Amino acid sequence: MMNFVRYRNTRISFLLIPLIFLIYSCSQEPYELSASDRVVPSELNADRRELYRKLPIEGAHNFRDLGGYKTNDNFSVRWGAIYRSDALHDLTDQDLEYLERLKLKAIIDFRSSNEISEEPDRKIKNTEIHLLSIDPFQDSSLLDSDKSFQEIQRDMFSGEVDLSNFLVDFNKDLVTKFSPVYKAFIDTLIANEGLPIVFHCTAGKDRAGFAAALVLSILGVPRDVIIKDYLATNSYTKESIDEKLMKIKLYSFFQANTENLRKVMGAEERYIQAAFDAIDHEWGSIEAFYENGLELSQIEIDKLRSFYLE
Repeated sequence: MMNFVRYRNTRISFLLIPLIFLIYSCSQEPYELSASDRVVPSELNADRRELYRKLPIEGAHNFRDLGGYKTNDNFSVRWGAIYRSDALHDLTDQDLEYLERLKLKAIIDFRSSNEISEEPDRKIKNTEIHLLSIDPFQDSSLLDSDKSFQEIQRDMFSGEVDLSNFLVDFNKDLVTKFSPVYKAFIDTLIANEGLPIVFHCTAGKDRAGFAAALVLSILGVPRDVIIKDYLATNSYTKESIDEKLMKIKLYSFFQANTENLRKVMGAEERYIQAAFDAIDHEWGSIEAFYENGLELSQIEIDKLRSFYLE
């Protein structure tokens, strides 16, 4: 009898091994798969691509495809052509192998020279890098005082400086102070002739967020869809932000005002709306901004649409 019980238990345990393996496999995060097994949205059937808009990358939490968005004249942004992301310095070796499958031709980096020197992107094979630097603290009101950086940092962590207001002002600056940078961005997209390209900043939401809003707008995507894409950062990066804020709480012995910090880590509609309002205030309309702020001709706009729409 004991032998039979031992045999039966052994047999059951062997039967459970495939089940356990299956459960483990299903519980894996998408980025834990090998580079060759990860999903590339543009390679899927059209009805499944939206589910995988955010790419399975371990070292970047906001890397996504801008494909599939419908335009006002019933075209669609091509999948696998334009990507937006946060910084690429934490990419793993498997991430790099996976990104090679995207056949990226170019990378546009909006970070400041200090950000780049401290955390340079990992090199993706066969890509050209275009540095279009925007310094968030250039002429910032946060620095228009006699306070030291340590004092400013203390104010930010304590909540004495409302970071959400800073981001409203910064998004205005993207339009009024950095329109030459965004002209260079659009020129680079045109010169890329529709080949796969990714643009990014540090968090992938403000500098890159406005870049995404701008190119989608030029391509003819409705404003409400553009804002939805802008706000998607919150869902894509929530887990990463929660983890960072918990570390800040622990390191500060729970003294830091993390809800104030959450404002600068996330995206709010009023941030991108501030940029659109600045466009209307300075140029009168988005179309006038294309012509006078970005110095784009209709021929160039049509060329951009021919490259990235289908």
